[in-house]
Amino acid sequence: MSRDRLSRRDNINDISVLGDLTVREVLAVGDYIGVPKDILYKEPSDGLSNQTDEAKMGIKYDDVESVIYGKPVNEEAYQKIKKLHNKNTHKFYTPTYKK
Repeated sequence: MSRDRLSRRDNINDISVLGDLTVREVLAVGDYIGVPKDILYKEPSDGLSNQTDEAKMGIKYDDVESVIYGKPVNEEAYQKIKKLHNKNTHKFYTPTYKK
């Protein structure tokens, strides 16, 4: 499984410095460069559903990170992660075009 996000809606950029990092790694970078704690540790949400990303997906980011690093998780979490990953695999590859 790749270290990329399970869902990528905003794949419109030239450089994605944090794109290959896990949540824990992004938090470590944010701590290191001094991002204010209230911003850095705010629970991610889409801003529309009044639900956190974890609640909406039905899985914890810690479980996703465990799967990425080959650590055990419960079977239900693993199956949800696998299903979301497989459903969104096409989002991990940016098409290129030759002139």
